[in-house]
Amino acid sequence: MSDVKFLTVQTLSTPINAYGKEYTELRLREPAVADVRALKSLPYSFASEDPVPRPLLDVCARYIARLGEVPESAVDQLGMQDFHTLAWAVVSFFISHGSDPAAQSQA
Repeated sequence: MSDVKFLTVQTLSTPINAYGKEYTELRLREPAVADVRALKSLPYSFASEDPVPRPLLDVCARYIARLGEVPESAVDQLGMQDFHTLAWAVVSFFISHGSDPAAQSQA
């Protein structure tokens, strides 16, 4: 079995509760093809006139839950700054691995 590669480890400003346990940090593993297929969406979009990716917050929340192995209800407990940081970590994983805004707009 291979070692898990973590996308990010976020110390939470406010602990969250899931599965009867308090979490003070959230470890997101790197996404795999199976995650993208299961969620049926990338966590960002591009506006045709803007090369900056726009996080799709609902999709980011689902990625955070799946990659952090917590329920979506636990993601709802995150502080806004923690959510923002984790959402951009997810988006950045995809963007930094060769996404092309022009190709996205033609898909």
